[in-house]
Amino acid sequence: MGSCIRWLRRHLVPGRRDIIPRLLNAAENDPAESGARRRRALILALLFFATLINYIDRQVLALLAAPLAREFDWSPSDYSHLVLCFQIAYAVGQVGSGVVLDRFGLRAGFALFVLAWSLAAAGHALAASLTGFALCRFLLGLTEASNWPAAAKTTGEWFAPKDRAFATGVWNTGSATGAVVAAPLVTWIALHFATPTGVEGGEPRPAWQLAFAATGALGLVWIALWLAIYRRPPQPAPAAATAADAAPAITRGQLLRRPEMIGLFLARLATDPVWWFFLIWLPKYLIEKKGLTLAELGALAWIPWLVADAGSLAGGMWSSYLIRRGQPVLRARRTVVIIAGCLMPFAILAAQGETVAGILACASIAGFAHQFFASSVLTLPADLFRGPLVATCSGLSGLGATIGGILANVGTGWWLEQSPDGYRQLFVLAGIGHPLAAVLLMLFLRRRFAAAGDSARAGSPP
Repeated sequence: MGSCIRWLRRHLVPGRRDIIPRLLNAAENDPAESGARRRRALILALLFFATLINYIDRQVLALLAAPLAREFDWSPSDYSHLVLCFQIAYAVGQVGSGVVLDRFGLRAGFALFVLAWSLAAAGHALAASLTGFALCRFLLGLTEASNWPAAAKTTGEWFAPKDRAFATGVWNTGSATGAVVAAPLVTWIALHFATPTGVEGGEPRPAWQLAFAATGALGLVWIALWLAIYRRPPQPAPAAATAADAAPAITRGQLLRRPEMIGLFLARLATDPVWWFFLIWLPKYLIEKKGLTLAELGALAWIPWLVADAGSLAGGMWSSYLIRRGQPVLRARRTVVIIAGCLMPFAILAAQGETVAGILACASIAGFAHQFFASSVLTLPADLFRGPLVATCSGLSGLGATIGGILANVGTGWWLEQSPDGYRQLFVLAGIGHPLAAVLLMLFLRRRFAAAGDSARAGSPP
């Protein structure tokens, strides 16, 4: 442990130029900078908790899918259709929310989106049919999609390029942490307040309505804190000389034709379905194919997401470390993407796992690799484009992620109906998305990577 601390201080805390003091501490002789730094740290914490709540709200259905399927007699296709409703709306919301946030600002816009998704999450408690659940999932997806464009835009406004990947890694840990928290929280609520069925020896009926209502209320607390704390930065983003500033000024229409935009779209199209697969289908797989009870799922299902958190932080820290060692910003992001692409094929080994421990170990490595990858890819919109287009770019790349998720989800439901033991092939497919995405980013961003290297050699900001 001592050696780890010394390494962190040597590489992440050189001469008080490190990330954490820059976020949390203040220059003693500059009260204005002191206030900005403290607000920056608070805003980063709020982005983390928004992402955490976002994932708790969406995970309730996945965690309760097995008992709800028994109560409402859902087939695998019915469940995949519920997920599809969420994903279709999520695709629309990714683009729409990015444009709205770019045009109307973050403070009020993000608060309204969080309010809307909290109401949609709690509304599941009133659903009494597949149609009712489908409507709630659609509204939840439409509004929850705003979190990523909002967080990317906030990061671009408040953080310097060398800090952005670390900041993104911090708030993006909220996604996996949300899954970590959701598993024990939701299963505890559902089982602790369960009602007897009246049948001797029958399992109590889980309190699923309360689980949806209680988790949906979390966003209301966040909104109050966001409105009290968030303000626009007192000056342009703390890194005026960035790769984004070197990008040409373009319109939203021109953005669609930029190779960087196409590369980000395709990369997330190839990789986010893997995250969706583990998030949506892994709990169901562990119950139905490996015999876990709901209580055992709550005790174990958080493990891959905790490891994924470590991947998010490690990716951001490694990127920032490379930049402080002199690598251009975009080249540092590229290095992280390549490492993640090399790690992700471990997901294929999950297909060979016969024990729950082996499957969770492989899923954990896959989660680490995905979040390691995401720490840089989610930062790229702010690295590649100027401020007014950051949320739009993030939303469009998120559209690619959601389309990939839709295709994967529909395909998963169909495949499992045709081949009930077909999870093995799905784990194999999960292992190849990230290597493919790394290749796509190398192709579509090659000119920007080359330009970053030329800038560094010329002595200009990367």
